[in-house]
Formats: sequence, structure tokens, C-alpha cells
Amino acid sequence: MAVFVNGCFWHRCPHCGQALPKSHTDFWQRKFQLNQERDQRKRQELEETGWTVLVLWECEVRTSAAACALRVADLVKGSQS
Repeated sequence: MAVFVNGCFWHRCPHCGQALPKSHTDFWQRKFQLNQERDQRKRQELEETGWTVLVLWECEVRTSAAACALRVADLVKGSQS
């Protein structure tokens, strides 16, 4: 199992709706796009080799670390069956 805890700003959290920085927007759009493409590619590579991948978001961990820990524990229990 692989667990990623993605920073909301850098990986463009779907829950937060973070705004783009106001300056150098072309740079930031490209940077975020490349980050998301890499995240997707790495997840796919892991899944293709048999890994279970869980992505947690910074805001989820900040809001409820206990709920995130339960999600991890559930996956660990499921992988032991």
C-alpha cells in the first residue's frame, strides 16, 4: 500500500478550490499542471504493479486526522485478507 498526503496548494486539492497566485500565473498554471500529471502517472505506475494507492489531502488530515487514520487502517486490514 502507498499513502500519499498531498499538499492542497501544490497538488491542487479538489476540495479546497485554492486560487491561483496573482502574479506569474502562466508559470503557476504550468507548474500545477505538471504536478498533477506526475501524480496521476505515478499513481498509475504503482497500481499497475499491484500497489493499492490512497491519496489523502492536507485539508482532510488537518480537519480530521483520526478519520484519515481510520481510512489507512481499513486499507491495511483489507490488504491482509
